[in-house]
Amino acid sequence: MNSKLRILAVVSYFPYPENRGDALRVGMFLRALSKVSQLDVYAVGRDDTTQKEIAILNQILDIEVQVFFVPSPNLTLVGEIKRSFRAVQKQTPSWILLRFSRELSKRLQCLKSGEYDYVFLLGEAAGAYARFIHKARIHWDKSNVLSVSLKQEKCSTKWKDRMRDRLNLFIAENFERRVISLVDSVSVTSNLEAHKFSSVSAKIAPVIVESRVQFSNGVVEFDPASTKLMWLGSLDYEPNYLGLMRLITECERLLSEGRMELLVVGTGAAKEQLMKLIESSSGVRLLGYVEDLSAVAKEVRAGVVPIWSGSGIKMKTLTLMSMGLPVVSTPIGMEGIPPENALHISESAFDLVAYALNASESELVVSRNISQKYLGMKMGDQAFAKDVSALLSNFSIHSKRTD
Repeated sequence: MNSKLRILAVVSYFPYPENRGDALRVGMFLRALSKVSQLDVYAVGRDDTTQKEIAILNQILDIEVQVFFVPSPNLTLVGEIKRSFRAVQKQTPSWILLRFSRELSKRLQCLKSGEYDYVFLLGEAAGAYARFIHKARIHWDKSNVLSVSLKQEKCSTKWKDRMRDRLNLFIAENFERRVISLVDSVSVTSNLEAHKFSSVSAKIAPVIVESRVQFSNGVVEFDPASTKLMWLGSLDYEPNYLGLMRLITECERLLSEGRMELLVVGTGAAKEQLMKLIESSSGVRLLGYVEDLSAVAKEVRAGVVPIWSGSGIKMKTLTLMSMGLPVVSTPIGMEGIPPENALHISESAFDLVAYALNASESELVVSRNISQKYLGMKMGDQAFAKDVSALLSNFSIHSKRTD
C-alpha cells in the first residue's frame, strides 16, 4: 500500500464527541486514515459543535479539520412541507438535505486535478456530495443500505402513512442508485450488508469493513441482582425510538408492577409521542446523554436492543457488550455479530425482557464472558485500521466496475 496516498474525507455529521453510532464508525475511519495517508477532512458541524470539540478532533487526527455549518431548520409545519417538496424535487431524503452544506459542495467543485488520489464519503448523507467531485476517485462508506432498510420496516395500518413510506422508499432508492453510479468503490459493515448491497447494484463489488468499537479488557461489573435493564441509542433515529416504544408498550405490566426498571440512555431529541409514553410509564427513567456509561452499567442486570428495522452492524449492541453487559436483542440488533454473543435473541420485546430478568447469575456471567472474548479478538482501532489498510491496498481490484 502506498502510505503517501492523498485522501480527502467528507463527513456529513461532525464525529466528535462519539456519542452516536455513525460518529463512532466515522471516528474510527478518520483515525485509521490519518495513520496510513496524507489526510484532509471536510466535516459538517452539528448544531451544538463547539470550538473546543473541533480543537480536540484536530489534536486526535493531528490535522486541521475544515468545518462547515448549515442553517438551523425551520421546525414549523410550513418548514416541514417545504422540506418534503424539496426531498421529492432533489430525489434525496429530507434528513440528508438537512445535513447538506452548499459551501462544502462549492469547495469540492474547486478541487484541482491530482490534488487528491481519493475522496472518501463517510456515511449515507455524505453521498449527496458525490456529484460535485470530478477530479478524484470516490469511495463511499455505507453503514446502511437505505432502500433495503426501509423495506424492512413494518407497514403502517393508516393509508396516509403507507403513502408516505412508499414515497420515502422511492426517494431513497433513487438517491442510492444515483450515488452508486457516481462512485468508484463502496464499503459496507458486514457480509449480510454486502449481500443486501448486491441486491441493489451489480455495478460495484462492495468491500467489507466491519464496524467496531474501542475495547479494553477492563470489564465493568454489572449487577446480576438488579432488575434494571439498559437501553442505549439515538432517540431521534426512527428505528430506535419505534423499537423503544414497542418495548415499553409490551412490557408495561412488568414496569407498572415494579418487576423491572428501564434506564434509557441516548442522544437526540425524543419525539413528542415517545416522551409522552416515557412520562406515563412507571419504571422508565430517561437519563439522556451519559458521558460515563460504565457508571450506569454497574447498576444494571443486562443491556437490551429492541430494534426491528435498520441495516448494518449495530454500534449500540457492540457498545453495550463492550461495557461488560450481557445483551438480549432482536435478530436485526445482532446483525453481523455471531449470535452466540447474545444472552438471548427474540422477535418479541416481552420475551427479551423476561429472559433477561429470569436468567441465573451464572448464565449472565457466561454470556458476558463469551462476548468479551469475541470483542477482545475483533474490536479496537488496531483491528479497524488493518481493514482500512487492506481496503486501500485492494482499491485497484475493488474499484473496478463489473459492467
